[in-house]
Amino acid sequence: MKTTRDSIFIVFIPVIVLLIAAFNNSFSNPNGISGRTKKTTSAGCSSCHNFGTGITGTIEGPDSVQTGQTVIFTVTLLFPGPANAGVDIAVKRGSLAAGPGSSFLKLLNGELTHKNPIVFTSTISVDFSYTAPATSGSDTLYATIDRNYTGAWNYIDNRGIRVYNSIGITENQTPVFFSISQNYPNPFNAFTKICMNIRTPGFVELSVFDIKGDKVASPVSSRMSSGEYTAIFDASSLPSGVYFYRLVFFDAKNRVYSETKKMSLVK
Repeated sequence: MKTTRDSIFIVFIPVIVLLIAAFNNSFSNPNGISGRTKKTTSAGCSSCHNFGTGITGTIEGPDSVQTGQTVIFTVTLLFPGPANAGVDIAVKRGSLAAGPGSSFLKLLNGELTHKNPIVFTSTISVDFSYTAPATSGSDTLYATIDRNYTGAWNYIDNRGIRVYNSIGITENQTPVFFSISQNYPNPFNAFTKICMNIRTPGFVELSVFDIKGDKVASPVSSRMSSGEYTAIFDASSLPSGVYFYRLVFFDAKNRVYSETKKMSLVK
């Protein structure tokens, strides 16, 4: 015969399990969340996570896109060790689609987010489709990434896009202060060239990061006049692997613009 104490105990366990499940769900979004990029908020994913994490990322793709054209961009996530990642990708003027990344991404409230946790060991690249708006000018891609859902989040650098029309007339375009080319050769062994086009005088910093997000070199860090420049990057002391180089430009009003590209060192 069960005692009153036994009955209470039997009922109490399911209640605890339900409370734990509710608590865990309140701190995770395994099926994605939108509206948490720099397009709409400065809070990031702070409703569920803490800011600041070892996970970093980049958005790569064409610098210029014709009005109405659909092209492929890539978001690359990096973390030194196994991780379950989440992502939210938004755009200022154009439109997005899961495209080649349909196995990882879905469209939610006009933004791209993960279908399920994106499982990777140290790096993973996910492609998505971007369609330029019908009018020329500038556009911006935004992204927020998070790790392990109850962990931490971080912003990816905004990715600027020049949108042009077929007859070469650009309307209401935000001034482009610089451009940076893909390094050549790529992949490379020891030495590679990185070309920069500085449109207006300002302070320029060119930095190289390893796959963990640690800065390994700063080939350029100085105030520069308008013009075309070529930086020679010497990677003879670095091991083979994937690296990222970032050009940061500070204009006369101390506004910051940046662009990041990926390169491969093969020895």
